Parts: sequence; C-alpha cells; structure tokens
Amino acid sequence: MEKHLNTNGRQGTTQTGLPKSTTSTSTKPPMDPNKCVTNGEIKVLLDDLFDRISEKIEDGNRSLRQEIMPILDTIQKEHKTLCDRVTNVEETNKKQTEQAKKSKKEVDILANDVNDLGHMQKQLKEQQDRLKRLNNIVVMGIPEDENEIETLEKVMQVVMPLNNLRLRAKEMRIGAAIEGKIRPIRVQMNCNNDVWSALSKSKDLKSYTEYENIYIRKDNTRAEREERAKYRANPYMTRAQTTATATASKRSRGNDDEGPAPKINRMDTSPSI
Repeated sequence: MEKHLNTNGRQGTTQTGLPKSTTSTSTKPPMDPNKCVTNGEIKVLLDDLFDRISEKIEDGNRSLRQEIMPILDTIQKEHKTLCDRVTNVEETNKKQTEQAKKSKKEVDILANDVNDLGHMQKQLKEQQDRLKRLNNIVVMGIPEDENEIETLEKVMQVVMPLNNLRLRAKEMRIGAAIEGKIRPIRVQMNCNNDVWSALSKSKDLKSYTEYENIYIRKDNTRAEREERAKYRANPYMTRAQTTATATASKRSRGNDDEGPAPKINRMDTSPSI
C-alpha cells in the first residue's frame, strides 16, 4: 500500500480503496503511545476539545437561561407592581395633603365665622342690656338703714314731684351687701323721658343739706361705664375709639349680673316684683 500526506498533513491512503484517517472521534482509531504525534493531529485534538467545551458551555448557558428567565420575569413583574403601588401611594398622599390644606382653610374660615358670631352675640346682648336699662336710674349715697325707704321716697319727690312713690329699697339694692359700703339703688321709671327729667332735676338735691351726698345717674352697663371712664381719661378720643376700646376690654369679662329693677307705675306706685 502506497502512503502519502494529505493537505492537512495527515497520513492517507492511495486510491486503492483503503479508508483514510478522519477527524471524527467516533471513527478515529486509538493512538499508539509509541508513535510520534504530528502537529496536525495535535490541532485536531485541540479543535475537538474546544468544540466539546463550547458545547458544554452552551448547554450550561442554555440551562442557566431557562432557570433564570422565569425568575427575572417574576422580579420584573414584582418590580412593576411595586412601582405602581408606590405611584398610587404618592398620588393618594398628594390628594390627602391637598384635602388637608382645604380642610384647614375651611376650619379657619369656620373659626373666624364662629368668632364673628360670638362677637355679634355679645354685641346683641350688650344692646339688649342697654335697652333693658333705658328707663332706669341709679340713686347713689342713700344709707342702708331702717329709714332708707323714706329717704328714697323723699329724694324721688325732689326729682319727680308729680309722682307719689312707694318703694322697697332692699329689693332694689344693687350687688351683695358689704360692710362699710353703701350699695346703690336701681329705680325703674315709666319711660325714658322720666329718666332724663329725674337726671336734669337731680342737681336740686344739692339744695338740701341732708341730700348733699346723694346723686343720681343713668343705669349704664359695664361697657358704657368703661367708655365714659376712658373718655374722661382722654377727652380727645373719639366716641368710636372709646367704644372699640371698651368692647375689646369687655370681651374678657361678662356683663353685670345685676337683676332687673322694679318698675314704677304712675297709677300704681307699688313696684313690680
């Protein structure tokens, strides 16, 4: 048999029909350890080893991808779900913040309305109290003794000579009894004209020695007394400024708790109870 080298440097056979040596490991005969290995055969072995390693790596990558892809898909879905939830929470927080601001604004408006209403109620109460006192006078300086009724009747005869008055001073004293202090007496007249008539004639009491320490004034509310006191302290203050100052001072206190005065009737001189 005539031997020759093929183009790959491997031994082959002549055209006598004998098989040539191939690169396939399945048909390659075992190598003789005593035989020298050519460079071509080493290259074939290395190529075959590289192919096998590549196939193993590809198989491993394919298997790894098959295992990892479902996990990645699950992670991506969960990430999207979490992002959606975070977005929903942010939108909800934004709406709640806006609603809280709106509610606070409404509460502030309501609080202002309540304050205004409370101020209006105080003003209304003050006006009602002033109206209730409109026909009253207050007599100051009558001693609290057994002759107080007689003294009051004489005083009223001086300032209202046309009225025959029968009064009960103990029921008309203002405030609680305090030792050493003379309480004023409130008297209710028939009309406001009688009030101004009594006030205008009260100066006649100075003509009587026994009445020189007795005087008469209007039945003013606490706010009115504060206005007059502030006006006397600063006569250049306008009435509007005086009223505003007295009203602000009155907000921290209630009105006088003085009860209504008994009414004097021209026909029936006994006071109403």
